[in-house]
Amino acid sequence: MVNCYAEILMKIAIIGDGAVAEGLAREFGEAAGVTLIQQWARKTHTVAELAPADLYILAISDGAVAEVSGVLPLPKGSVVAHTAGCVAMADLSPRIVNRAVIYPLQSFTRGRRQADFRRTPFFIEGATPHALQTVRRAAEAISDSVVEMSSERRARIHLAGAFANNFSNAMLSLGELIAADAGETFDTLRPIVAETFAKALDMPSPRLAQTGAAQRGDLYIQARHLAILADTHPELTTLYKEISNRICRISKKN
Repeated sequence: MVNCYAEILMKIAIIGDGAVAEGLAREFGEAAGVTLIQQWARKTHTVAELAPADLYILAISDGAVAEVSGVLPLPKGSVVAHTAGCVAMADLSPRIVNRAVIYPLQSFTRGRRQADFRRTPFFIEGATPHALQTVRRAAEAISDSVVEMSSERRARIHLAGAFANNFSNAMLSLGELIAADAGETFDTLRPIVAETFAKALDMPSPRLAQTGAAQRGDLYIQARHLAILADTHPELTTLYKEISNRICRISKKN
């Protein structure tokens, strides 16, 4: 008996070999309603080896989107989408009629899988109704939160993600650095970090979870902190002051 369902599966090819490409390939490879036919990369494949697909997802560096989309021999009529949060859909080659964006607001690390990927929000955009419908169907195969959004608004979401994700992680690294001055490892900070993020996620707004010397307006403790930094990491004193001032202003609004 012929399996007709297999014939209507959307064929997806992912272009790229970085962390985002790896993560999306894993999710699409296990999703229902779509079939991942290839993960193509310039380092390991030739142009001639690029397989025919309904949707090509460019999970590549932001600066390479225009170049790669302009040189790959993609089938006419296929949908081509990039995954970059801060790159406009218009940056895709104008020779591609069905341009699109399929941006996951998520942190990807090689070899690591998110606990519940379906909670990851996807922001989509399409230059044609067909392109939009295609990326919507693909995104809904692996996510329960799919939102159509313009390139301008998406760039702002990407910026918000940089503050919430990249910058917060950088702060954890600085905490680890300063703890090492006291002879301790990051393990000492794990309980307070876990509680901090748990409160931020449980409360209506992370502003309500703010604690510490800056939130209390405790200038004595802040001066002590700055004195320690001046002796150990003077390059961090300006950062400490700027963040403390920001916390103070936010706390006054609560």
